[in-house]
Amino acid sequence: MKDADILNAAGTIGMLLARDAIWDGERCNWLGPVNDVFFGKMLAGYGTLGPGIYDGTAGIALFLAELGHLTDDPVICATAIGAIKHSVSRFQDCPETISLSFYTGHTGIGYAAIRIGQLCDQPNLLHSGISILKNTLHSDTSGKSVLDVMLGVAASIPAILSLSDVFDKDEIEEPLLIWGRKVLQLGQKSDTGLSWDTSTEMKQNAGDADWLQSDLETRPNLLGYGHGAGGIGLALLELGTAFDARGMTDAGLQAFKYEDHWFDEDRQCWPDLRYYNDPTAKGQTEVAWCHGATGIGLARFRAFELTRHQQFLHDAHKATHLTRNALATRLTPATNLCLCHGVGSDLELILRARDTGPVDDRDLIGKTLDFISENFLQTHHPLPYGGGERHQPPGLMTGLAGTGYAFLRSLSEKQNLAPPSLLCVGSKA
Repeated sequence: MKDADILNAAGTIGMLLARDAIWDGERCNWLGPVNDVFFGKMLAGYGTLGPGIYDGTAGIALFLAELGHLTDDPVICATAIGAIKHSVSRFQDCPETISLSFYTGHTGIGYAAIRIGQLCDQPNLLHSGISILKNTLHSDTSGKSVLDVMLGVAASIPAILSLSDVFDKDEIEEPLLIWGRKVLQLGQKSDTGLSWDTSTEMKQNAGDADWLQSDLETRPNLLGYGHGAGGIGLALLELGTAFDARGMTDAGLQAFKYEDHWFDEDRQCWPDLRYYNDPTAKGQTEVAWCHGATGIGLARFRAFELTRHQQFLHDAHKATHLTRNALATRLTPATNLCLCHGVGSDLELILRARDTGPVDDRDLIGKTLDFISENFLQTHHPLPYGGGERHQPPGLMTGLAGTGYAFLRSLSEKQNLAPPSLLCVGSKA
């Protein structure tokens, strides 16, 4: 697809979101899948969205703001501003236990407000985002998730570092290093490297998934980007590089060493250790952003940018090969297009590798974009996200906004049109 076609496809998604927005004064929100506690049990339901990046209004606002910036569409821009105003006004609705997170907490909302304030020339949003981030940086970490990318500070660290045009380095150095030291305190050293028990922290603070409910003490610490050693190790590398903190850098390298220890030479993949006790489990060789090769590849590409260690580039290409093969099988009507564990994150890694890998993936990229456009957008069929024929959530990591963002990420690199990555924040590509 040409850039004009890509923008048109993203614009179609943007207008769907703008059409379905529910307004209250200057703020807007959407209806979608939500989780809520009812009589002590977490239940899935349907209602208005929360304020966060992952599946709330901040994530939708980021997509719409990037789209509006590229198209100068007043409806899209106005909806982006309305969405982030909701997010900023309700940022304290994020559960306190995950408030430090980029994807589910205050950090992501502050980041989004700053980015949208810049894109849409809204100084009040910019100032609100700065205020939220400053408060978050200096908040108490007691009783909060601090470890992984999804719920802790491992994505928040590179996100804040990426705002170099907003924060002075001296202003953020000590708070970020405090986070890094807390992460190191919780690390578990062994001959195989450095890892963390993110599963127990998730179960304590946010967990209701089946795989968190039993046998945690018998499972090795997880691999991968969203909840495992790779994502946390990358955050430590970011800290070490930014502040010349050798201890952080060394710890980051030890985290990747732990991940490498588990590489399955027979299957040529990193196993999903959630299924360590179940060798017949379908997901034991997961290929996704949250668990598996796709997220590992993104982390390895960024680690190569930071260190120039050729082994990271070699590993990134191995992960891309696994993801390429998986993506080729996922272009079916029953697929899941989301960024978290679907086609969207696969596409992000393939795009990341297109100028450095041994394989020319332009045909696969084009085939993927055409598949989404021709089978769903042009035919007005609901886009599939794994929840039934009409399950079309609006959010970034699990729904429409993420698919739209994936289209924008596919824009021409030579013209520097693509917005920054939201799957590996801080990455140069």
